[in-house]
Amino acid sequence: MFSKEKILQEITRIRADFGFTPVEPVIRDLVYKEERGTLYIIAEDRVDKSNIIGYGKVVAELRKRLGVQYATVISNVDLPKRRKILTENLSLLKDDPVSVKLKKYMENERDMENDEITFPIEGKSLVVPCGNLHGIGLSRRLGFEPLVFTIRLTYPTLARTYESFVLEEKIENCDQCREITRKRAMEYAKKKSIPIVFGDFKEKITYNDTIMLNPTTFFWLNRWKRKNFTEKKERCIREKNNTFLEKILWEVHEGLCEPKWGSNDIYYYSKGNV
Repeated sequence: MFSKEKILQEITRIRADFGFTPVEPVIRDLVYKEERGTLYIIAEDRVDKSNIIGYGKVVAELRKRLGVQYATVISNVDLPKRRKILTENLSLLKDDPVSVKLKKYMENERDMENDEITFPIEGKSLVVPCGNLHGIGLSRRLGFEPLVFTIRLTYPTLARTYESFVLEEKIENCDQCREITRKRAMEYAKKKSIPIVFGDFKEKITYNDTIMLNPTTFFWLNRWKRKNFTEKKERCIREKNNTFLEKILWEVHEGLCEPKWGSNDIYYYSKGNV
């Protein structure tokens, strides 16, 4: 249905329309899943991947012109790495009902073989939005109605938009916010019998009285995938510290964030605008 030549021609036209520098990225392979409406573009390396994405503008316009629901760009360097990480993370899962769903979803994403999975809503989840706005959309995909769990004066719009629980806590930086919300979210989930909490936690997944899951590292979601899951954009209005900067640099190094997006975040961080 699609050819490398056609895709490259469209990318060249789109980059020209946006006034970007003319380049000709190398496409290693194309995988189109009609049932999912998803086109996977396998770029030769991360530079080619970045040029195809073009700050998100190029790939978004490409998706529209090709008439596909989703267009995902993966570098040939990162593809085997992602599959290896997902396989390793599968081994961390247990046999409870929530883990069974996580396993089914992850295997489907790793193999890119079957229809996109969306589970029916069967319960609630907690979503800590800091560094994890995509957790709201992913929670729904996995069959949970999200309850946003946050601290006052961090994400005021989210707290008004979704069912939420707002903590009245005084915090000074991102590290303290993460520590407090993790502890209090565990307590709240246990009290309300909520089986899973999505958040930007240090651990990929932990099992206590509830499952604490970091969707970014557990499902190895790059910035583009996270953007597709994000239902409502909002920046935390509190001042950031170096943890924020370190996270950006780590994501760029691991291939989860494009260098151009990372450099933008670092620039705005230096100006105090994130």
